Amino acid sequence: MLGAAREGAKALRANALINMLFGVIGLLAVVLVLAPHRFASYPLYTPQEYGKMLAAAVIFLSWALIGRLSLVQPRNRWACAALCPLALALLVGAAIPDRVENAKQPQAMIEPAHAQLQASHYVLSNSVGVASAIAWELQRDDIFLYSRRGELAWGLAFEDSAERFVSEDAFPGWLAAHRQQGNITLMLLLEDDDRTTIHALPTPDCVYQQGRFAVVEYHAQ
Repeated sequence: MLGAAREGAKALRANALINMLFGVIGLLAVVLVLAPHRFASYPLYTPQEYGKMLAAAVIFLSWALIGRLSLVQPRNRWACAALCPLALALLVGAAIPDRVENAKQPQAMIEPAHAQLQASHYVLSNSVGVASAIAWELQRDDIFLYSRRGELAWGLAFEDSAERFVSEDAFPGWLAAHRQQGNITLMLLLEDDDRTTIHALPTPDCVYQQGRFAVVEYHAQ
């Protein structure tokens, strides 16, 4: 019995120590790497997002403090370990950087452009994920892929589906032929090393960009 108690106490201390170290490492990462300082070449947070950075710092600071609390008296405070993710659950929404939100949540871009996308006769996207999000939000099944086939390459190889894909080289001609039927809108997910940029497209009538997303509109002619 005594040996089991000792082994249990060691396990509780190890768990508390891991939680404390995780919190400290996460806090240092936020302050020294992710924050908009000169410590990092490419910080995740911008100077306008100090509030979000503070929320992330509070998450890891709380994790470390609760881990330290459970380390002092592990047998009596072992249940405190369950509270370590509490701040994460409460503040994660406020701590997500705009760069991540804009890149991973196209709904934030689709919502302000909803009417514009819905009024377009043709809607294209260079991302399968973004195209799926547009189809879901607009309740449309006629979204085209532009430039990249992604994981739909196999399906788009069939003759009855090939027209749903428009390559970069074919787009100018496709645009001239199809904009006679109505407005055409592209919703693009932009990458730093992506040659599919707005500048490579035919001159649009309207462009709206937010983070890594861009909505490019061509009016009917």
